Amino acid sequence: MPDRAGAGGHDDERDADFGRDSDDLDDRDDLDDADDVLLEPPVRRSGESFEVAVGPDEVAVIQRLIGELRAMLAADDPGDEATALLARLFPVAYPHDDEMEAEYQRLMREELVQSKLRSFDVVDEVLTAEGPVDEARLVALMQSVNSIRLVLGALLDVSDDPDAPEVAPGYEDSPEYALYGYLSWLLEWCVRAVMSTA
Repeated sequence: MPDRAGAGGHDDERDADFGRDSDDLDDRDDLDDADDVLLEPPVRRSGESFEVAVGPDEVAVIQRLIGELRAMLAADDPGDEATALLARLFPVAYPHDDEMEAEYQRLMREELVQSKLRSFDVVDEVLTAEGPVDEARLVALMQSVNSIRLVLGALLDVSDDPDAPEVAPGYEDSPEYALYGYLSWLLEWCVRAVMSTA
């Protein structure tokens, strides 16, 4: 993966290990273009339930990243690098009031962490289900996939600014960015399925 200091002058201090199993990602040509991963939608509504069809390679990567993210969230002291990446999961509620923000984080942080960990617990069941899953389980998958995507976005310096490059220079062809694209694609299909009529 490109060095953050050499790709747009980013500080190596934020260079955490999340999503950086290069042997795992580099060999996965099916993540080079998310649109080509599956010809059929990976998630479909089936009455009041949903069918989830994610390939075994994708399942393995998602499971690994969930494990890494779980460890980061559960750590008493994840370190400055991981803390910077995890910040994407806990948006600032009071940007103009430091006292209120500190109190909000004190009261809500643990509840938010536990909510994410509960969603992670459901992911394996959903990804390996032989039959349809209910909406609550699909929503747990959506939340977990989005958590991974947000942390990868922080790692890649993905920007929502339409006038700025979407990703930091030097990361455009990285396996992590291909994975980010795949997760965005999967999340979009989850949302479409939930929003569709039974």
